[in-house]
Amino acid sequence: MDILNNKKQSDNMQKKSLPVFALIKDMTKEDDSPVIKIPFPDAHMIAFGITGSGKTESVLLPLWINKKNITVIDGKGDENAKMVARIYKPEANFYDMKSKINLLKGLKKDEILEMLKNSLYPKVISTEETFYQNFAVQALSFAIDYIENITFEKLFLSLFRDEMKRLYDTYKSYLSKPEELILSGIVNNSDYASLISNFLNKLQPFALAKNLNYEDAENIDIKADNWFSLRNIETENAFGRMTIEYIRLVKPRQRDFLMTFAIDEFSDLMFSYFSKIIKEIRGFGIEIALLTQSFSDADRFDPTLLDIILNNARNKIIFAQDGLRNEDISRLFGYKIEEVKSRTMETHGTTMVSSGQVKDWLVQPSAISALKPGNAIGKILIRQDLTKCIMKFQHINMEEALRNV
Repeated sequence: MDILNNKKQSDNMQKKSLPVFALIKDMTKEDDSPVIKIPFPDAHMIAFGITGSGKTESVLLPLWINKKNITVIDGKGDENAKMVARIYKPEANFYDMKSKINLLKGLKKDEILEMLKNSLYPKVISTEETFYQNFAVQALSFAIDYIENITFEKLFLSLFRDEMKRLYDTYKSYLSKPEELILSGIVNNSDYASLISNFLNKLQPFALAKNLNYEDAENIDIKADNWFSLRNIETENAFGRMTIEYIRLVKPRQRDFLMTFAIDEFSDLMFSYFSKIIKEIRGFGIEIALLTQSFSDADRFDPTLLDIILNNARNKIIFAQDGLRNEDISRLFGYKIEEVKSRTMETHGTTMVSSGQVKDWLVQPSAISALKPGNAIGKILIRQDLTKCIMKFQHINMEEALRNV
């Protein structure tokens, strides 16, 4: 299915420097309704699109080029996308798992605990695992009080039993009675090693990465433009979740500017408290754009969490889909009601006329899988009104951009 197939309009968009976000046409109005240009959204956005549907070229890169103070997490580590991003903003910061960065710098104790818990334990799946997690967090909470210039390596070493016992023996005279009882129970637990081992295993890759453990390294400058390129493996996903949590925790202290936060392949970076990022940050001056492959991808983590995200994202954009959840997507756009009349001829020659209504999808499920690259359907907030529309995007041609370097 091709939409808004007007070559002149498309050419005009390419000649200018990203003047608009997209061309849209209201799908609820007559076929001759006008095509209008819309600017880049100023509210939360969520976009779904399978590989090759055009969401990187149509949404992610245009946001990167147009928005100031933007941080992007590319959860699939697309090297071509990163190179194009560098062409447009060579002065920006580009990170991966080998970058020199201190993700703990500038965080308070409770914020470090929150970051590590949500990043390393994205989903609580059992009471037993929750107990292990809480045990480790309590031990870590004690250790953090006595570590200067915190790094992952220092946290990792502090959790070994001998070091934990040394800290306890050294500082127990400074503890309140409740603190002493709690911590003596942790340190003297005969199962300490087994209870802490899972947390240590999750923390170990970060403790061993020298580039993540320089005390003098800076953390993310959220007033700058930042591009994180991460591959979809668990350690790098945890790194991505730490980045998400850092921005959520730090931005409330820096309200003097507006930033854009775009997360590509967010379904692989979700965690149980991910809803905080989209429910809280609007008030702190963050506009978020979430991109992923399909409804089914986002749904597999937690259907309720997906509902929360959909309810809080005022702009919903659907590129071509895999077909698994097309009816659910059609349901987002609702139905069209048509008035019909039926005529029947009775045996004695009298024509009987009755009227009624026929209900049909506004967007046919089969059409969603047939969308061409750079075309989408959307529910877009325009002047405080939600418009159901078909969309054609300015398409950043990555091959051409790389060829012209």
